[in-house]
Amino acid sequence: MQEIAPNLYVETDYSPVTVGAALTDEGWVIIDTPPMPQDAQNWREALRKISDQPILYLINTDSHRDRILGNVWFEAPLIDHEAAAQQMLGLKGGFVAQAADDLSSNDNELVAIASLRLVPPQVSFSDALSLYCGNRQIEVLHRPGPSLGSSWVVFEQEQVLFAGDSLSINQHPAITEGISKAWLESLNDLQSSRFAGWTLVPGRGDHSNTTSVEKLIEYLRTMRQRVGTLCRTGRPRSEVGNLLPDLLAYFPYDGFQKDETQRRIRTTLEVVYEEIRSTNGADIAEE
Repeated sequence: MQEIAPNLYVETDYSPVTVGAALTDEGWVIIDTPPMPQDAQNWREALRKISDQPILYLINTDSHRDRILGNVWFEAPLIDHEAAAQQMLGLKGGFVAQAADDLSSNDNELVAIASLRLVPPQVSFSDALSLYCGNRQIEVLHRPGPSLGSSWVVFEQEQVLFAGDSLSINQHPAITEGISKAWLESLNDLQSSRFAGWTLVPGRGDHSNTTSVEKLIEYLRTMRQRVGTLCRTGRPRSEVGNLLPDLLAYFPYDGFQKDETQRRIRTTLEVVYEEIRSTNGADIAEE
């Protein structure tokens, strides 16, 4: 656990997500939770060793299973953007079972995850939400990223921003919804002078600064421009696979993960293809 600002903590050891917590005069505000039950319980206990103050709020930066499975271990009102909240409320009974199959490495983990109860969101917002907790003001902002329900958690005084999966550092991002243009706009905002010198906490991996945003912007722009060329020239979606080699070279990956990484890129390319085709590529020139 790292204390990146007074009473503001980040933990990167709980694969596959980075989680955070802020201690206020009135209690804790938690940002995302680890998906594995043992990790979530360890995180809760680690925070209790710092302070046994109650947990006031739990904020999810999106509705991805990596962030929401562990919510059940933290008894506090759950805050999500309204799009993320709608997705969570619409999850079917097989969601947890599928997550258990995908995430577990042994029978004990399988049973532990499959037994989890999904916690419904209690508070949702559309554009922005301000939390006033003792000596701290915390802003939760809607900023589309890989998914429409992505949020940022902003600590203005400390100049720290939790970006969730809106900020992907040194890894190929996955886009699940056709909002890559909106994601680029969010990243341009993140790279603005307002956040110069800030500490940025990504959804996965260690904290960084605004220089880490540049490579991701370049990657998304390149992807959109090349997919846009396919759309404008009437090429079928199946040809997005031709773009894989150049995009694969943008970020490092382990050799044994090459096939998985290529599948993630291809899926993202197909989503972006449908997004751009729906506008006939009209918005590409603006970038």
